Amino acid sequence: MINPDEALHTVLKNISPLSPIKISISEALGYRLSEEIQAPRNFPPFDRSMMDGFAVCLGTMSGRYRRIGVLKAGETWSAPLEPGDCLEIMTGAPCPLGTDLVFPYEDVDTDGVWMTPPQNYELGQYIAKSGSECRKGDVVLHKGTVVTPLIIAILASFGQTEVSIIPPPNISIIVTGREIVREGSRLGGSQIHDANGPMLMAMASMLGVTKITAMSADDDLCSLTEALDQSEKADLILVTGGVSEGLFDLVPTALESNGAKVLFHKVSQKPGKPFLFARKENRLYFGLPGNPLSAHLCFHRYVAPVIRIMQGNTIPSARDQGIARITPNRSGRTRFDLARAERIQGADQPFHLTVYEGLHSSDLFSVHKANSVVCVPPLEDSNEEDDESKHWEFEWLESARMEGM
Repeated sequence: MINPDEALHTVLKNISPLSPIKISISEALGYRLSEEIQAPRNFPPFDRSMMDGFAVCLGTMSGRYRRIGVLKAGETWSAPLEPGDCLEIMTGAPCPLGTDLVFPYEDVDTDGVWMTPPQNYELGQYIAKSGSECRKGDVVLHKGTVVTPLIIAILASFGQTEVSIIPPPNISIIVTGREIVREGSRLGGSQIHDANGPMLMAMASMLGVTKITAMSADDDLCSLTEALDQSEKADLILVTGGVSEGLFDLVPTALESNGAKVLFHKVSQKPGKPFLFARKENRLYFGLPGNPLSAHLCFHRYVAPVIRIMQGNTIPSARDQGIARITPNRSGRTRFDLARAERIQGADQPFHLTVYEGLHSSDLFSVHKANSVVCVPPLEDSNEEDDESKHWEFEWLESARMEGM
């Protein structure tokens, strides 16, 4: 049995990068770019008017300027401006050759034929010069950049309809146990509805995973092997239940029969001690205990970092400090307690933690308000008393983002 840090290290060092794919820019929101994006030309591509007003060639003139026409955005003016001439110009239109500056409408006097400018002005005012935003060949977006609405606007302005991104992994979830009934089926007298499958699908979806296959398997080698065979195209396979030491906990045997190598089985943690991790080629297998809180903790601690890294993300430092009174951990295993973190004073004060400890790992009802996890290490001295309120470091659950925490 290994400790939680060793387990996480083993999981992370077995991650293989995913191959980039091309998708429509309209679908790319939230993904990370798998390539650098260079400007295909200067931006702006021409000297562009930034205001509605008059483009002017100053020359030696200092009084009135004769209006010679109107230039709308999307049109061009073939002749250069001459000293003493002004051209009524709209925002976004290309400034004709010879334009020294643009006077906005609100700064001038005009009778429709002549324009009288203000006394104070600056050369080049209200003109966005060609290449002033970026020049042809400039690297504008770097590999690994998260695609935001503004990034989509840049790609669209470059004329791109597709972009190469790092995709999320494909995930298969196998819920084991003859007593588990999937959604839409009627319960027998000794059966229960499947909670783990929908919960794990939701947790994966929150991390950007879009391709999730869910299936069930009975507690026998034939059914388990068949489910594993059907999951061969997935990058990550999550199996819930069947990883403990009972007569019908056959997942380790089924994985080995399927050609997967079990890298560790059992972690010195509570909940989730039976957690299992295996690998076959680039495919990763996670054996999650069947109790919902155990499955939840194992996904949060071991599966979620894998999903983030496979998409080109880093593991976020989503940690904070909170004050809580927590029962000393004399179990000998690292204890992970779900908690509710709330700010009860100013933003410069630590959070207050309501810790849901001492619960059975199937008790979903007492912890549904949890938004964080507190790691409680085992006491080195079993006689040590450590149950006073103090500062504890905690990790935010991904669901905390939904509450704006």
